[in-house]
Amino acid sequence: MSKISKIFITHMHADHIMGLITLLRSVLGFPKPEQEVSQDAPASPDEPVAYPLPKVEIYGPRGIRRFLRSILTVTHSRSADKYAAHELLISEEQPSAPVNGTVQEPLHGSEVPGTDFRPDEEGFWRGVVDERMGSGNSNCRVLVDAGPIIHRDPCLGFVVREVPSDTTSITAARTLLILGDTSDPRAIIPLVSKPAVAASTLSSSSSTIPDLASSATEVSTSAVAFSTTIPSRMSLVIHECTDAFIPPHIDTKGRTGKNRRLETVYAKALEKGHSIPAMAGAFAKAVGAEKLVLNHVGTRFPAPPPPHQSHTEWHTYLHACIEEIERQTLETFQPPPPPSRSFHAKSVIVAYDFLTLEIPPYTSHRPAVSRGSQDNNELAQQESDRFKRDHQWEDGSRGGWRGRGKGRGRGREHSGNDSRGESSKKPRR
Repeated sequence: MSKISKIFITHMHADHIMGLITLLRSVLGFPKPEQEVSQDAPASPDEPVAYPLPKVEIYGPRGIRRFLRSILTVTHSRSADKYAAHELLISEEQPSAPVNGTVQEPLHGSEVPGTDFRPDEEGFWRGVVDERMGSGNSNCRVLVDAGPIIHRDPCLGFVVREVPSDTTSITAARTLLILGDTSDPRAIIPLVSKPAVAASTLSSSSSTIPDLASSATEVSTSAVAFSTTIPSRMSLVIHECTDAFIPPHIDTKGRTGKNRRLETVYAKALEKGHSIPAMAGAFAKAVGAEKLVLNHVGTRFPAPPPPHQSHTEWHTYLHACIEEIERQTLETFQPPPPPSRSFHAKSVIVAYDFLTLEIPPYTSHRPAVSRGSQDNNELAQQESDRFKRDHQWEDGSRGGWRGRGKGRGRGREHSGNDSRGESSKKPRR
């Protein structure tokens, strides 16, 4: 946990941000007595201050800065190290709280000024992170871009790109795509399909990141493409899968709900701005993913214990549900066969708490998987249209950046009914 330096928030629903405060308190450490005294008297926002570099930077939509500043203040939280909160604002949005604080709302004692990022002309935030990391074959620059995706309320997807050093033996660059809750993430595909970009150019500040003598205010994320001959591969997509239809031959007791049908599960997911397995698989195919991890799995599907600890009918049922979710995903994903039958070699993995995956670099000993060269936008549209045509369903209300009224702000998604009879000590995320 002490190695955490960047946290990315996709949207401001309660189930995605309420754990952030306790995480920060653990990562930033507890202050010594003399630090507590200095944090009780924040400086005036008009005074020039030499701010230390933050240990942790948080990137998220409008609201993340005020949320952190307010909760840390009212809970009298203090820390040994500092954090910075960066807001990714859409064109007309104003930040939720001033970067440098005000007399009425000063910076929290653990806070240093963050940055307000503005999108480029395509609506994307490019190069919000640009840092060098690693050594050997992992010696590279890491770039993070962001783009909007459709949910009930403003929601982001983050693209993490590797830009290998010229001195390495890398044959292809790794790219990770991490999506927030969504019923349609296709808007981010143009960002995924374009090459890695250089760090942001500034619109009103001489520094993108607060340094020891100054604080950034606002950044415009227009950028210039790197010149590189190394191809990139979509190594991993993390896509939500809030609900799934489990057929009666598996759900023999109706634990997932009575009278459920595939089309009603699909329609309900769309209504709430969420996805089912076939939707995640179709998107992964459209962006040429090599591996797909399903997260945000609903409470109907608690994580089963490891196979060697599964001794009951309930455990057998849980494993069957997870296998069925993976099977449905594979039907639309259609990846190449995995190189082995091991868990980490699987093309589709249903996530559980504290799951860790290693994405090794592409070298001559680990060639990249080719997924074709068809235009990604065209592929995504074809997959989406085929999925709807095959099932003869309509879109329903998909929501978007401005929300859908009664569905706004309800926080955690409960996709299960409360009468399923059993519970699990390993809830999914």
